[in-house]
Amino acid sequence: AYSIGRLHVLYLRARKQQSQEEQQRSKQLLRFAERLNQGELDAPADFDRDSELGKSILQLRDYLVKSRQEEKVRAEEEKQRSWFADGMAKFADILRLNNDNLEKLSYDIVSNLVKYLNANQGGFFLLEKSDPSDIHFTQTAAFAYDRQRLVRKRVEWGDGLIGACANEKEPIFMTEIPDS
Repeated sequence: AYSIGRLHVLYLRARKQQSQEEQQRSKQLLRFAERLNQGELDAPADFDRDSELGKSILQLRDYLVKSRQEEKVRAEEEKQRSWFADGMAKFADILRLNNDNLEKLSYDIVSNLVKYLNANQGGFFLLEKSDPSDIHFTQTAAFAYDRQRLVRKRVEWGDGLIGACANEKEPIFMTEIPDS
């Protein structure tokens, strides 16, 4: 009877130990799930990652991380679409309202474009090709640092950035702007 009693006590202690360990694992999983629920998707996983429940919770976290990233991408795309649509509407209004005065139209386009793009300056050039032997660009409007500039400039076909851009029929994208 003593041996059976002793074995029974050892069995109960082992079961109690297993129960405490299981309770500890459950608390760790619960704490991790609560942190995920609060949006802490980078919370450390301090639980048994090999258990089925642990694997499932980690898969849930990975899904939440992926969903959050996709949501950010969608929000950015929507922001860009909205920005583009607003700009198109704004410039359609400018073209509709000022189509009888070329200088006013060119100034409104360049000033609004500079502001809309958060640029610091811009110019509006028209191609003059009435004389085939004298093809050039004439600047009809300039806007820089929130003020209208009264600059008349002539740029020959193929000269400078404007002429080169027109000649090559390709945009020129510069990352390092020379002081000149």
